[in-house]
Amino acid sequence: MVNKIEKTDAEWKQELSPEEFAVARKKGTERAFTGRYWNNHEAGTYRCVCCGTTLFRSDEKFDSGTGWPSFWAPAAEEDPFKLGLTLYSADVYQIALVDGTTVLYWTTWNRDLEVAGQAYTAGFPVLKRSKWSVVNTMQVATMDLIMGINNNSFQGGASLKTQMYNGLFDGATVLLSRAYMRTPNDTSTFGTIDLFGGDVGALDITGISVSAKIKAKSNRLDMNTPRNIFKVPCIHGFCDDGCTLSRAAFTTSHTVGSSLAPSRFFVPWDSVPADPTVYRGGTVAFQSGGNSGSRRMIAEADSNGVYPVYPLPYAPVAGDNCTYFEGCDKLRSGSTQSCTARSNTQHYRGFKYVPPPLSAT
Repeated sequence: MVNKIEKTDAEWKQELSPEEFAVARKKGTERAFTGRYWNNHEAGTYRCVCCGTTLFRSDEKFDSGTGWPSFWAPAAEEDPFKLGLTLYSADVYQIALVDGTTVLYWTTWNRDLEVAGQAYTAGFPVLKRSKWSVVNTMQVATMDLIMGINNNSFQGGASLKTQMYNGLFDGATVLLSRAYMRTPNDTSTFGTIDLFGGDVGALDITGISVSAKIKAKSNRLDMNTPRNIFKVPCIHGFCDDGCTLSRAAFTTSHTVGSSLAPSRFFVPWDSVPADPTVYRGGTVAFQSGGNSGSRRMIAEADSNGVYPVYPLPYAPVAGDNCTYFEGCDKLRSGSTQSCTARSNTQHYRGFKYVPPPLSAT
């Protein structure tokens, strides 16, 4: 246990940089992607800048994509290195092919390795990899996996290099993990930690090796977005130009009722509508009183009144003028807020009622 260090702010300011003082003494946070350690991959330990206590080790550091140093575990109180113990580690790879059933299990260990009952093959191919890094949140993390191979038959077929050339790794995914061992080949104590996962990209095939570019799964977001995405809910906003319904037809004027006590979270009816539930997802807007000019979305509506999603600036007073705009559940049928209930199915745009594709020349 570390003894507590008692110093004044003035003393700490003499010892620490302004940024260190703000973070360590005032619970501040450095801006993402600016700290000197967020993209550091050197081996070592991370200690408290104030007392020197070991907080984290580089073995537990990983790239989270957040822009701050990230660790999957703090430094153990009983550091095995300090106790004179030795830890062994090896990279293990799971490469899932696009057929959905074939998975290749390979390791960098110097002999075949069993992890959680699964055998990993060592020695072929000879594996090397690059480090991976994220420059900013808009850039996809990548890793180069280099496989040293020969021309021998692979799994009863052509050579691995030939099968890769013919598309064996097309659409494959890679999961890189690290296995930790107290004694060589014994992974039962510590197991594995997942380090990086992604999709196999371009292959560079040479005479003695294949280099694969592995792209993090966030790369799947890099695609063109269609002009309209049709899904179960309608793509139109209620009473917009696509919906065509008149907003005025679904807006009613009221005053705040007095049958129940109004509050910032509840507005009672002055007279209960025939179906209060049509206002769920709608809005309430005030024209007088302390909340004049305020508008809130309605989370719930029942025979007592409406309940705004966010509290009003002030508790309304009985008699305050307000208007209620009905909500829309964006469904074609099945409720009092649907297009069928409002005789507007011809303008519904959602699956499976999607307009036919148009072409132009």
